[in-house]
Amino acid sequence: MSSLLRKFRLKLDSFPCLILLAGILNGFAAIYLSDAPGSNENIFLLATPGIILAGILLGLRSCCYRFIPATCLAVISSILLIAQTKVQFQEQHMGNLDRLGASAVFRLTDSSLCGGSPDWIPNTPYYVQAELQSVSIGDPGTEEPATGTVLLTVFPNDRNTSELGYGDLVEVEGFFERVPESALPGTFDFPTYAAARGSSLLFHAESVKPLKRGSGFLRSLYDWRGNFLSELTSKMPKGAARDMAPALFFGIRQPIKGEIKNDFLYSGTLHVLSVSGFHIGLFFIAVMFFFSVFPYRFRWIAAPVPVFLYALSTGMQAPAFRAFLMLTLWCLAHLFLRNNRGMNSLAAAAGIILLLNPYQLFDIGFIYSFLCVFFLILSSNFFSEVSKAMTVRNQFDRNRKFLTFRGLCSKLVLAIGVSIAAWLCSMAVSLHFQSLFTPWAVPAYLLMIPVTWYCFALFLPAVLLQWIPGAVEGIGEILAPALELCALIAEKFADAGAFYISPPPVWLGVIFLFALTGLFIFRQRWSITICALLLFVSGFFQFFPIPPPDPEIVILRHGAAPVPSIIFCDIHAGRATVWNVPQGNTARLVSDYLKTRGIDEIDELHFDAARAEICGGGQFLLKITPAKAVYFHGKIRSSAKTAKQIQKHYPQPPSQPLLNLQKEKNRTEAVPGYAAMKHVKVRMTTSPYKGPVIEVILPDQTLRKEYPLSNKTVVERITLPSQKRAEWRSLLSR
Repeated sequence: MSSLLRKFRLKLDSFPCLILLAGILNGFAAIYLSDAPGSNENIFLLATPGIILAGILLGLRSCCYRFIPATCLAVISSILLIAQTKVQFQEQHMGNLDRLGASAVFRLTDSSLCGGSPDWIPNTPYYVQAELQSVSIGDPGTEEPATGTVLLTVFPNDRNTSELGYGDLVEVEGFFERVPESALPGTFDFPTYAAARGSSLLFHAESVKPLKRGSGFLRSLYDWRGNFLSELTSKMPKGAARDMAPALFFGIRQPIKGEIKNDFLYSGTLHVLSVSGFHIGLFFIAVMFFFSVFPYRFRWIAAPVPVFLYALSTGMQAPAFRAFLMLTLWCLAHLFLRNNRGMNSLAAAAGIILLLNPYQLFDIGFIYSFLCVFFLILSSNFFSEVSKAMTVRNQFDRNRKFLTFRGLCSKLVLAIGVSIAAWLCSMAVSLHFQSLFTPWAVPAYLLMIPVTWYCFALFLPAVLLQWIPGAVEGIGEILAPALELCALIAEKFADAGAFYISPPPVWLGVIFLFALTGLFIFRQRWSITICALLLFVSGFFQFFPIPPPDPEIVILRHGAAPVPSIIFCDIHAGRATVWNVPQGNTARLVSDYLKTRGIDEIDELHFDAARAEICGGGQFLLKITPAKAVYFHGKIRSSAKTAKQIQKHYPQPPSQPLLNLQKEKNRTEAVPGYAAMKHVKVRMTTSPYKGPVIEVILPDQTLRKEYPLSNKTVVERITLPSQKRAEWRSLLSR
């Protein structure tokens, strides 16, 4: 045992930053183990077991030098976070309320705001990050100071929001709302997304009034970004190239259309549209190319400065911040002629980000970014040795052409190998968080690398030559075909196939990642065999989860929708029919549910009528989850704009629909045509005052439930086993 501990300690001595990161995670144990940051104040008590364990594993000296100071730093950060949370607005005013009407003043701190330049980009994202300054509840004349980070929703077409920018003060009227919990297991975890941005509140703005324009260095930098994008895209044709330029270079994704975003998502290259280490690395390579004329030390001192400014201009999100920290440490190591280990830089970057915001650990972007870079570093040595072994017989051949060919082959093997390693680790995360499998991600990514490098090789000269009239516009014209090519690559590989499956359990993904790690670390044959076997078995059960065979009827209702959306789902056959989609939020629930069941296309979409309160979310649903056929059971008048737009793209087919609807006054009866749902009827009775009543009529019983008008989200499921019984289960009713 002592010899194993000695080897373990000697190995960790080469990676001191990993010990520091472990100490930081140990110091945040109280926050990670509690439901709310202010609910558990036994910080030192919860950190003690980790310190004792570290003292045994690392030794007293290493524990006192590295682990305990890092734990103390994290404990101090936890205390500051708890103190800040206690004075925030929601603890003072919200109490136990879910919603609270108010008038408030916010300072906008969202880096995605364009400030009206370029004018063709939608200025505000769906959620705008903002800092609360003051609030008025009840009496408009009584304002009081308040603090807290809030995600603000505004109307995108409001003329008062078209020129809002970073740092602006705005006065808004609307209502506060707590961040809603995830309605379905295995779908997008919105509370974690909000917590990673320091927010636990939403504010829905009904009116926005700008008060004061922002100032400072960041506002000037973002104004420059907007002017630069205006010039760069001024001569680009409308289409994919112009929409992609802001996303590729600065992470501004508002102009990206749903079709293009889905192409990048299904091809496994969505990270190209959000600034990450990939973009920071390309920009750094371009900077070093231009700095190659300067002396050696000057290059490594000066290079981090433009990289820092570029990362700031993109909003300095966690992936960009991580990449900047790693590049800075790498530059410092070159400056002082020191050997820099990639794992040390990665652990240092993760520790600094977590000290600033411990909830980043649960953010999907943070997990993706650090896991992918971890496996890129871990597998690079392995595949470097593989590429050397492939040409070991000809290592003494001095033929220049062969040396060039051997160098290209080794680089190609390294690129393909590390890309596969990063894809495998990201696949485990994607299957758990998104239920999405993208089999063509590696070839699509490899084809995009030279195209995106070409784009960044032109992007930096455009920045440097902005003072020359017409230079940026000309470079933009040259860039347009490359951006179109990126979109074309994504489209072709998306068409090749990507599909959703039922999300595997967390422990299966953890085993898969540990087996993949062992495959690159161990060198003994028996260790590699065990890791490969574990990797194959865990991967098999991730790709081929056993779907529940029982059909389901799912009732989804978001907020005060007049009618719920009802799904008839034959999970075993992978088929579904949807009845009514009143709101966009309901459409998101429908899509999320189908994806968690491995269904990416709807058989039929039915609407009782062409009114907006019945089909208002239909157009949004069809953008994210297509349907084979759409039926309107009612006359479509000329004023029904939503129904007209849906019918334009999905004309009603002449064939007999699968779902048979019989309409009476205030009552509709549906009979699904699935073989698995024989002798099942669903009856919905609507009341403008009490809300709808749903009855599921089975051969041996009738299930009935009322849905009173409220602001609660309801997701309920009726499973229909093959036996002569039915089970009513409520997944969520809050």
